[in-house]
Amino acid sequence: MPIETLQPDAVGPVDDWGLGAGPSKQAATQLPDDDDTSYILGSIVGDIQEFECDDPIGILAADTINQVNLKYRAKYTGVSASATPGLRVGGGTLGEGAQQVLTTAYVDYNDIFAKNPDGVNWSLADLKPLRLRVRVAAVSFGAVRVTTLIVEVSYTRASDKSQHTMLLGVG
Repeated sequence: MPIETLQPDAVGPVDDWGLGAGPSKQAATQLPDDDDTSYILGSIVGDIQEFECDDPIGILAADTINQVNLKYRAKYTGVSASATPGLRVGGGTLGEGAQQVLTTAYVDYNDIFAKNPDGVNWSLADLKPLRLRVRVAAVSFGAVRVTTLIVEVSYTRASDKSQHTMLLGVG
């Protein structure tokens, strides 16, 4: 089952966080994970940072999207903090992941969306445009730092499905 990684390519319409280190906010949240070399930071509860994602290049309209895995790498500085990731399809419905209590060391977090935020199966149209976001859920005397914010799209090629159907039909 192929996987395509989509990364931030532009700052989205909600832009509350600061650039802690790195050339730009979107570059700071792209792969590879480089921890404190480049990161964004939010220090006010409720602050949101959104990004427009690059469009998928390997997924075709006839392919079946199995799931979207929202991944981020984060930590906090200060006493305590938590963050909530999310994604939005085409500027519409928001899907939020689990609120995570962060640690003082960078940790990778994942939220798997088997359905799109509207509760239906994913389609290629949902990924064009796709917005990623992270929200400061709680913070005490410090800031949330995010060094990676991406999605991995798991899909099945339409050609693979027809091949499997043919093999199953052979008696």
